[in-house]
Amino acid sequence: MSDDHFEAELEIDDSGDSPEQGSLEAADSSAERPMFNIDGVTYAIDSLPETVTAMINDLLRCSQEQNELQFRLRQLQAAQQTYVALIKQELDVQGVEPLSQVEEPMAA
Repeated sequence: MSDDHFEAELEIDDSGDSPEQGSLEAADSSAERPMFNIDGVTYAIDSLPETVTAMINDLLRCSQEQNELQFRLRQLQAAQQTYVALIKQELDVQGVEPLSQVEEPMAA
């Protein structure tokens, strides 16, 4: 799968979802004609076949879901870091002695 560059200025009208941030953004429908840009080539949305418009909407939804999943992953990583810090703190407070400790390699 290639990493083709695309930008879209397009209303997502069938789901009511918020527009994408980054390279995908909603066009101000009162200001200009909705456009779609892929690999530096711009197309007017209203001139595209319905099948292409449907694929563009699917692409926008995929991108939005990817951003939501990346955000969720960052939340989970932050939670993991917090739990590790809390576990270390509680072990120290409770005076739990480790069975062994990994030694740091000596700096050269």
